This record gives sequence, structure tokens and C-alpha cells, in this order.
Amino acid sequence: MRYYDLRVVKPKESMTQSKDPNSIRGTQDNVKTHPTPYLMLGSYMKRKPGGYGWEVGGPNDEFHPNALEIEFQINETSIDSFDSPSGNASITIHGVDMHQIKTASRLVGSTVVLKAGMGKGLPLSNPNQTGEILNGTVLTAVGNWVGVAMDLTLYLSNHVIPPQDITFPTVEGVAKQIDSSKPRNTHYPFHCLRGQDLCQAIKLSLQRINPDYDTEFNVKDPVPAPEDLYGSYPNFTELCAAMSEFWHQATKKRLRIYPHGTVFSCYEEGRAEVTHDILFEELIGQPSWDGVANISFTTAMRGDLKVGDVIRLPLSDTPTPSGYGVISATGTEAIGLQRNRVLFSGTYLIIGISHLGQFRSPDGQQWASTFFCVPA
Repeated sequence: MRYYDLRVVKPKESMTQSKDPNSIRGTQDNVKTHPTPYLMLGSYMKRKPGGYGWEVGGPNDEFHPNALEIEFQINETSIDSFDSPSGNASITIHGVDMHQIKTASRLVGSTVVLKAGMGKGLPLSNPNQTGEILNGTVLTAVGNWVGVAMDLTLYLSNHVIPPQDITFPTVEGVAKQIDSSKPRNTHYPFHCLRGQDLCQAIKLSLQRINPDYDTEFNVKDPVPAPEDLYGSYPNFTELCAAMSEFWHQATKKRLRIYPHGTVFSCYEEGRAEVTHDILFEELIGQPSWDGVANISFTTAMRGDLKVGDVIRLPLSDTPTPSGYGVISATGTEAIGLQRNRVLFSGTYLIIGISHLGQFRSPDGQQWASTFFCVPA
């Protein structure tokens, strides 16, 4: 069955740091505390502790047939390749109440976490393939009321934006305007002296801006800076693009910075540690060309794969007739043989993901994930 878990946390209630009184080192350590979500929806439910009432559950719990209808379209890519600051995700929630529509503008700057996939209940469902597909910031929130139908649409970025980059609405509902005649402050510095580890410099810059995020690298050895690298940038996207360029100067390879949950995954192209196998029965249709060397394939909604992962398409047991994507069969038996094999095989690097969801649509392709890949 289709699984989703949607939580919205208002900006003033974002993740905070608290002191742990039970520190094993004898000192009080900072620990992350998660606030109560302003809005929490899900398609699976479980009993509350003690057995009184129900609460949002995981993909292995009980399916909730009366879950609210949601629609979403989410594109995942590395931060340094954003094309516009207007966001690349949208979520529409149907069946909200009047209060949520009237206070929609107050959700700007809120953090939205969405988990999705296929929960238990169908032969091809795999709860292990569910996961977080969005952890972003609301840029615009719009409430709509037509007849007896009420819905709330959120336009988001696919990563948490630092508060200084968000334009918050005033009490009157009019967005604060920036005076273009005044020079804009540069909030995002970067510096790394010659010979210092570039990994540590990038990690410090990312954690200085988003303290709640951890940073992971797929590079184990230090990368010394070839020269003094420094700069100051007007927004977070330009900082990430600059760090990727600095990495290219040092290694001649491209560094991709991708937010996944509350982690910045920094991966150097060409370094694969784990390969995920894609089974033939998990595909919707056949993989297809998406460029000169790029391919794309579609599966049922899954949240266990992320940008930067390496996947392996299954090998075919039958020879290719005339080349990939070409069927030269002359009879119905040969056509059936081609339909039961994958036209592409080998290992590929995921460079982009598009999630399309409509919870109550009878069309299977309205709850699917499309992966864009290049040869690994």
C-alpha cells in the first residue's frame, strides 16, 4: 500500500540544542531535540503507548484507509546545480480545515519532512525501500477553498534554507522587500589556506551555516588545497557552487553536495562504495535514453536511494538483437521475449531523482520515482 509520513514544523520551533544531564564524560553535552510538529499526517497508523488512541506509524504498521489525500512533485539534485531560487518541490494537502487555510502565510520558513514509499500490504511492496524524500523549507504557502473542498499547497526547496536567506511575510501578509540600493551583506565566507585539508574546510563552512546538519564525505584521504582559497558569497547556493569549483581545482574531479535528511552528502564523482541492485520486477516500463550517455528508469515510489548512489541494472540472459532499445522481432513470441528482459544493464550513478505522488490516484505511475543516471 502507498505509504507517506508528512510533518510540518514552524520556523520558531526548529530543532534546538539542549543539555544532556546524563553525559558519560561528566560534562553537559549538546543534544538535538525535535519539537512537536504543527501538522502531522500519515497513511499508516499504530496504537499509542498504553493502547489508548492512534498515532502516525511506520510502513510496517496498519494502513489507514481514511488518510488525507496529498499530491506532491519533488526533484532531488545536488545543491551546486540549482537553476533557480524559487524551489523545486510542491505538496498539496486536501481536506484541511479553515484555520490552516487562514494561517497559511505563517508557514513560510517552516521545515517539512516527508517520508514515502510502499508499505506492507501488496506483493511487490517493500517497507525497507521507504525513506525520507524531502527535508526542506517552505518558501510559499497558499490556501484554497472552492465549494466544499479545502486544500493547502506548499512550495518548497528540497533542503533546509538558512533563516537569513528566507523572506518572511509581515503581520499584514506582505513580504518584506529588500532595498536594492543598499549593498547586500555577504553571510557566507569560505577560506582554506594552501596545504590545508579541503574536506575539513568545506565541512566547517557547511556546519557554520546549518549547525543541525552533519556532513559526510566519500573521500577518506585528506585533499590539500593547491593554493589559498577564500571568498565571500551572497547566498548558500553560490557558496556550494564555489566549493565545488575549488574541489575541481584541487582534484580535477567534480564534488557534488547533496542534502539528504539532516546530512550533507559530499561525494566525488567516480568513487562508489556501495552498489544497489535494481530488480527487473521493480521497474515500471523499460529504462530509456535521456541524453547522449544518460538514461532514466522508473520504479514504484521509494526513498532508500539518493543522489550519488550507484545502482546496477540486471543483466540479461538473452543476447541483444540489434542494439539497446531496438526490437527486431518478427513474431509475437520474440516480442514477448524482449518484454521480459531489461534493455539496459550495468552500473550507473544517480545524478537526479524525481518523485511524483498522488495518494488516491488509481494510476500506478502517479506514485512513482524516476531516476536519472550516467554510467558509473
